Amino acid sequence: MEAYAAYDKLQFGNKLLTWNSLEELIDADWKSNVAVRYQVPQSRYTAYGLTVTEAVDHVAHCVGDGANEKLFRYNEAAPDDKIIFQGELMRNHEGMVLSWSPRHTMHRFAMKDPHLDIGLSALTKLKTKCTPSSYDDLMELMYLYEDSIIEFSVYEREIGWARGRNTVIWEVRDY
Repeated sequence: MEAYAAYDKLQFGNKLLTWNSLEELIDADWKSNVAVRYQVPQSRYTAYGLTVTEAVDHVAHCVGDGANEKLFRYNEAAPDDKIIFQGELMRNHEGMVLSWSPRHTMHRFAMKDPHLDIGLSALTKLKTKCTPSSYDDLMELMYLYEDSIIEFSVYEREIGWARGRNTVIWEVRDY
């Protein structure tokens, strides 16, 4: 839940448009698909690519199954067909380590068999695929959270609320 709060407060930089309740989502008159997230890791209540009407029905079904309606959050659906790559960036004794995948699927599935770039190769990969602002965002997070893993996706086009970004930071986590 701490990661969701930090994400919402823009502490990780660029993010997709989000709504904290069904009421907010409905009031926004959003016409595109959404993701429904449940603030419990790897929850069975999370769903992707739903219309707003489908999201309302999905939440009602989940609440009937015992879910807490207050733990749902909603965001614009990511254009997964436009992913260049998604990955995780961290630092170790060799320098920057970039684990990445070009697969157009959920992050946890894409990262089961990732490619690996270390040091200058990792930085070069990021510089050539991320917009300059997105690259700067990643480097700032690596400075602020030097012992953490940064999970992100890079897209073919600008995405999210921040101008000039083609990267969404999903999570900054410690293991």
